Amino acid sequence: MLRRRVNSLWRPSTLGGHHGPRGGAVWETGVQGVRADARLHSDPLRPHWESDKIRLSSLRGYYARTAAWLGSVTKLNDPGDVQAISVAARSLFESAVDLVLVHHGRESFDKMYAWERSAQLDYLENVMQFFGGAPTGAYVDTRAKLSTGQPAEIDAERRRFYGKPTHPARWTGQHIEKDVVEADKLLADAGRRPASFSFREFYELEYAMLCWATHGSTLLGLRATSTDFVPAQSAMRMNRIHDFALCITQVVLEELKLFDQKDFDQFLARAQQEVAAIKL
Repeated sequence: MLRRRVNSLWRPSTLGGHHGPRGGAVWETGVQGVRADARLHSDPLRPHWESDKIRLSSLRGYYARTAAWLGSVTKLNDPGDVQAISVAARSLFESAVDLVLVHHGRESFDKMYAWERSAQLDYLENVMQFFGGAPTGAYVDTRAKLSTGQPAEIDAERRRFYGKPTHPARWTGQHIEKDVVEADKLLADAGRRPASFSFREFYELEYAMLCWATHGSTLLGLRATSTDFVPAQSAMRMNRIHDFALCITQVVLEELKLFDQKDFDQFLARAQQEVAAIKL
C-alpha cells in the first residue's frame, strides 16, 4: 500500500514521461522528476507563478532528489565512500528541515521559489560584473537573461520576504541553526517528533563533521577522524540518511493527503526485520 502511495507521485501523466519506480529505475525516477521541475522553472526569472504549481513542483523535486540520493547511496559499498555518504546525509538533512518548516506553516514554497529566483538573479549580476558588463563565450546571453528577467519584481520579492533588497544566504532568511530548533518545535507541537533523531541534536553533534567531509577546503574531515573509526562513521551516516529520507517521504505524502500511519508503520516494521536478518 505504501509503495502504491509513493508511486502515485510518479505517474507518467503527472511527469510527462514514461519511467518510474514501477520499472525499478530509481535513477530514472529522480531524473524525470528533476526534468519536470526544470520544465516548470524553464524561465529562471519568470515574474509570476501559481502557488499550487510551485507547491507540487517542489514536492516532486524533493522526492526526486531523495530518490536519486538513495539510488546513489545504494552503490556505495565500501567504508572509503564516507565522503560521498557524508554529502548525501547533509543534503537530506537540510531537505528534511526545509520540508518540515513548510509543511507545518512556518515557511512557504512561494518563499522558497522566490529565493531561487533571487539566487539566479544574484548569479547573473555577478557574471556581468566579472566580465565588466560584456560577457563572452558560454555566458554571452547573460545580458539578455537579465533584461527579460524582471529584476525589479525580484527586488520586490526580496523586500516582501526578507525586508531588504539584497539576496539572503539562506532561503528562510536565518541561519540553519535557528531553523533546526524551530523544526523540532513544530514536530513536537504536532506530536510528530521522530523517536530516532532530533534535528537540533544532529546539527549540534554531527553536522559540523558532515561539512568537514563535504568541503574541499582543508583536510579536517580526514585529519579529525581515526582511520579505525571510518567504517563506523560511514554506518552512522547511512543510518541518518535512512532517517531523513523517511522524514522527507512522510512529509511529501502528508502534503498530498496520501499518508496512512498504519501503512507507514508496517513498512518500517518490514524494513527493520530485513535489517535484523542481515548477518555481519
